Amino acid sequence: MHMKTTPQTQALLSSTIRRPLGSLALFSAALFSAASLHADVLAAYDMQTAGARTNASSVLSGVTATSLTGNNLASGSPGSATFSAAPSDFYTTWAFIGAGGSTAANVISSGDYFRLTLTPTAGNSITLSSLSFDIFAATAGPSARQLYLFSDKTGFAGGSELFTGSTVSGSPLIPYNTAAAGQNYSVDLSGYGALANITDSVTFRFYTQTPTASQSLALDDITINGIVATVTEPSAFALLGLSGLALLAVSRRRCQV
Repeated sequence: MHMKTTPQTQALLSSTIRRPLGSLALFSAALFSAASLHADVLAAYDMQTAGARTNASSVLSGVTATSLTGNNLASGSPGSATFSAAPSDFYTTWAFIGAGGSTAANVISSGDYFRLTLTPTAGNSITLSSLSFDIFAATAGPSARQLYLFSDKTGFAGGSELFTGSTVSGSPLIPYNTAAAGQNYSVDLSGYGALANITDSVTFRFYTQTPTASQSLALDDITINGIVATVTEPSAFALLGLSGLALLAVSRRRCQV
């Protein structure tokens, strides 16, 4: 025996079914956004291990990090501690040679940089929130020395710098080795869509300029912060979709009774 339902009954049944569907959607959204509640240290380079100063000193589970690798830099780098008034954990990481000029275009042309690469392990993604480091001019000044930060996700062209620092312009300035401490910079990466939900890899390049081969810049405590999230397989979305269709089918059957 089939009973025809009134419009009011159909509306009630439809509302009853929509509630669990809405809850399911809210649960899914919460599941996928929970990882963004706080950032962790994805990788850090503290330069403290003699003979391996360019290796990552810590790497978060779910991520791999390369050592710092130079391109067209002075031989013999990294060196030992050179910061006269610094704590004992401050080390010269690279001696940089600039090919002239003081713009991002000049430094890209000369190709003097070091790089590091972060890669999420299989099944994970990374979203970057910030990159910080300490820096100082490793030999006395005054002289114009610049540092430019780029990433492969945002481009290696003039105008796409993530950070620019200098010993002679901007604020705060990069200090010389006669200062009491190096300058800490923290670069906010949270506004770059290209640096979110990375499933392959991301490479940062630190381009540098110094007037002569005898002058250098030194970095310490390079730290990359962000989150690691599990990548949801397409099959999980398919399962959610099938569950929703099943609930809708049950709803229609009830409405026809």
